[in-house]
Amino acid sequence: IKLAQITDTPISRFQITRQVAAEGTLKQQEAPLLAKVRARQTLIGNGWEDMLVIARRLANVYGAGGYDETENIKTQWEPAETRDENVLLEGLKAKQELGVPQEQLWSEAGYNAEQIATMRAQRAEQAMQQSNIGGELLRAFERGTLA
Repeated sequence: IKLAQITDTPISRFQITRQVAAEGTLKQQEAPLLAKVRARQTLIGNGWEDMLVIARRLANVYGAGGYDETENIKTQWEPAETRDENVLLEGLKAKQELGVPQEQLWSEAGYNAEQIATMRAQRAEQAMQQSNIGGELLRAFERGTLA
């Protein structure tokens, strides 16, 4: 109990019972935990950046070298939040109905630039294949081989 008070962690995280808190209660208890995560992200991110700067210097001095020491190293974290996939998908569907470009929706869904480029190429290929179907049907009809 004392640890929960000091760390501002919900007591339910320390007590193992068969009781399950309501959804609203869990969401309220989540806020301090997410605040802790954000604070730790900053600490760990700064430490990671410092470690990479030291590793780069060591590689330049004792290794093959050639790394640009003026290049700034920055840690980027995903947002510290719990994601409800159903809410996310409903939001994306609503945006799609409003005419938001598909690439933007893919980005908001969490896909990176490389994945988006692959999906864009697949879409273009499918569109090309579908546009050729009409021509093939017409040619088959003209040949009299349409089944």
